[in-house]
This record gives sequence, C-alpha cells and structure tokens, in this order.
Amino acid sequence: MYRAGRRLSNSNSSPSPKQLSDEDYGKLANETLAELDWCLDQLENIHSHRSVGDMASSKFKRMLNRELSNFSDSKSGNQVSEYICNTFL
Repeated sequence: MYRAGRRLSNSNSSPSPKQLSDEDYGKLANETLAELDWCLDQLENIHSHRSVGDMASSKFKRMLNRELSNFSDSKSGNQVSEYICNTFL
C-alpha cells in the first residue's frame, strides 16, 4: 500500500508505534480537533463566498435587465440592449 509517496508494509521489521502518555494523547487529540475545526471554517468560508458571489451576480443581472428593458424603447436602444445582453449575460 502506498501513502504520501511512501510504501507502508505490514512486515514485522517496521517500527512499532510510539506509546503516548495520557497527557500526550490528550494534547494530540486537541491539536487534531483544532486543525479539523480550522478546516471546517475554511470550507464554510469558501462556501459562503461563493454563495455571496452568486447572489451578487444574480442581483446585478436582474438590475441590468431592468435598466436595459427601459433603455430598449427606441430602435438603437434595442440594438444596444441586445448587444449588452449577448455579450455580458
């Protein structure tokens, strides 16, 4: 089995795992939980930023469509409106 570029073997020649004291085990567990919390926070931030970006983009498109519909009363306004919609939306 390979992991992180190293081969893990199940033979008896591999070193035995270090025995941790209860205090060391507790510290390691707390550090691991802190790292997992940090990872979850990062994932939530990424998700939040994407959601806010999507909402802002949708809002902008709705506002632009509303403005362009007012602008398209004339023939030239309609052409400009079509161009903007086809190019940017």
